[in-house]
Amino acid sequence: MSGADTDLRRERRSRYTDGGDAIKRVLAPFLAKYKKKIKVTDIPEEFLHIYQKSKPAEVLAKLAEYVTDNEDVINVLRETSEVMKNFTKSDGVSLYLVDPSKEFIVLCPNTPLSSERSTVRYPIEPGTTVSAYVAYVQDFVCATDILGDPRFPEGIPGVGRLAKSVLCVPALTRDETEVIAIIELYRKVNEEQYTLDEIQMVITMTGWIGAAVQLNNEKLFYLKESELNKYFINLLQLFFNGVVPFDKLVTDIVMFAKKTVGAERGSFYTILGNVVENTNDDILTEVYEEGLDTSQQIFKKKALQRFCKNCPGIAGYAARTGKVIVVEDAYEDERFNKAQDILGFRSRTIISVPIKNSLNVFGVLTLFNKFPRFTQRDEHMLETFASYCLLACQFKRASEDLQKTLHRYNGHNELLVMHVKPCTHDLEAIKNFNVQNLQIPRRYFGFDWFIGNHEKHAIDYVVYSFEYCLGSDFFDRPSLWEFALLARKSYRQNPYHNFAHAFTVFHCAFNIIVKNPKKFTMIEKTGLLIATLLHDSDHFGYTNTFLVMTGNWLAKLYEESCLEHHHIDMCMMFIEITNLFVRIAPEEIQELRRLIEQLILSTDPVSHFKVRGFLANLIKTGAFEWENYEHRLAYMENIMACADLSGQCKPFSVVKQVTASLYKEFYNQGDMEKELGLTPLSMMNREKQKLIPADQIKFLTIICLPMIEILVAVLPNTELLLKMCLDVIERWKMLKDKQEKNLWWPEESHVAL
Repeated sequence: MSGADTDLRRERRSRYTDGGDAIKRVLAPFLAKYKKKIKVTDIPEEFLHIYQKSKPAEVLAKLAEYVTDNEDVINVLRETSEVMKNFTKSDGVSLYLVDPSKEFIVLCPNTPLSSERSTVRYPIEPGTTVSAYVAYVQDFVCATDILGDPRFPEGIPGVGRLAKSVLCVPALTRDETEVIAIIELYRKVNEEQYTLDEIQMVITMTGWIGAAVQLNNEKLFYLKESELNKYFINLLQLFFNGVVPFDKLVTDIVMFAKKTVGAERGSFYTILGNVVENTNDDILTEVYEEGLDTSQQIFKKKALQRFCKNCPGIAGYAARTGKVIVVEDAYEDERFNKAQDILGFRSRTIISVPIKNSLNVFGVLTLFNKFPRFTQRDEHMLETFASYCLLACQFKRASEDLQKTLHRYNGHNELLVMHVKPCTHDLEAIKNFNVQNLQIPRRYFGFDWFIGNHEKHAIDYVVYSFEYCLGSDFFDRPSLWEFALLARKSYRQNPYHNFAHAFTVFHCAFNIIVKNPKKFTMIEKTGLLIATLLHDSDHFGYTNTFLVMTGNWLAKLYEESCLEHHHIDMCMMFIEITNLFVRIAPEEIQELRRLIEQLILSTDPVSHFKVRGFLANLIKTGAFEWENYEHRLAYMENIMACADLSGQCKPFSVVKQVTASLYKEFYNQGDMEKELGLTPLSMMNREKQKLIPADQIKFLTIICLPMIEILVAVLPNTELLLKMCLDVIERWKMLKDKQEKNLWWPEESHVAL
């Protein structure tokens, strides 16, 4: 028989060949079993809020179904064993399954109604029974006489000396590294031994059964894990949306972890602060543990617990090392802290899974007392749980950090408001404000007027201009006065982007409105005046491009037009501080806010060309309509651009002062760019001051002139701006010509820097 054994072992790799219809009928239940559970039901969005109450029981029911599926597999194995018994005309058959611990085989009773008490286990080892030996060597045994075989002196349990010929075959996994089940056939003393065909058929069928059972188990495990994954994804959605608090989330996660692996108790630790793997520092945690009434399944957050470096406990070791810790006997493990067992609870087996990403450890999930021990499959399942716990812990920490940041922001904002508030004597100056006694400069209602030496009266002029355009009752005067003071205080002491520039822009818009009072609505007039006054509030003195290039915090806060967005924020803050819109209807306030935002954003030079191209095409084709709000809004954006550059449309003596301030600011940026190893533009390079006339001609011709021409095309009474712009261009050309002919004077062509 040894020769036959050798031949059959040689054919083990090819034993999964087609064995006919009988094999197909036997294998059909295994191959079809996993397909039944693939279809899943999605939870409609509108019922998501009910999910928290109903889903836990549903998931547990699903898990119970998968356990039932395993029982069905056992029943099919019983039936298959009977088929083999009848096929080989054996006198008896025994079916054994391998215990999850891989250390025992369990005799399956002949009927599914047998109780757990009747379960019989045999250790997987040689020198006892035939089935234990086969499980140990992971190979089949075909013995003609087992009565005197020294390999298995105990023979077949329960049969005694009646059995003589035995065929015991293991059902192996597809890689032949693990035994799933054992089918043991025997014949009595007076019967013939098993033939080669019978042996080959049983081995072939058992081989296919092993592969099919393994596939079935893997599919069931996948479906079980998939069901849990689906549940936790939905649970996390509820948590992220604020429907489920973190305590309830922890309760459900630990409860399902316990149910899934069969543990008695669970704990959850969230780590405070950043902890890296293999740290030697003490670790401070929040502990979530079950209350005394475990039937309620509510996990309570206890006082803070510290994992000391000298006596951290099992969970502390998991947190410190970032590795899964599995303990088979807690009181025999020196890492276990016996002080953790209180109120009569005794820890036996423990598994602690760290909740971590590649940088930090965020928490630890710990389960206690699974009999006989926690397996590798349990470890894999809990690591899946830990990945979802990681999302929750990271979100919790991010939310807490956000709350702290918001509190810090509120504190800083209160400090900012306190410091930005005008001085008391400036606020009280309103008592002396009288429109009738106000000395308005003679040329104030002309585009050629410049604030210059009148800046000390700027607040008076701002309030006067608002009330002249809107009426004295549109704003509460004390609020308007404070708003103007805040606007002035918000401008930095930049060479160019300062309050004098802001007032110049404001004054230009004021004159356009005064000359065309019926063209604009009250909201549009208000929006233009506020937007021009605050359009450069808290300007840094650098361009958007420079802020982006240097990684300034403002450039990181906004994706584009970072300075303009900051000006809007400042403007809206001042409106809120002064309660400026108290007399305006709520629906109009929203419209006014949107208009102010759009107008300030339009001062970004990047948007000038878009607006100019749009309006130029409308005017050229005669399609421009003042009643069309889209056209009118674009035109107001063009007004903002013209007003922003109106300092270049003054008498040339004023233009030289404005240009000098502008270049001083530009050169400051250019110097910083050089320090960074960059090459600044010519207008920002103080070494190229000779190019100022040429640069100004290009700037005025390409940028300013087309926008002013559009302004005049719709509102002809603004023509003075166009004339002054053309005059300034000619003056720069004259200086450029003198420069080229060596007849120029440095004090005329160079701005005073």
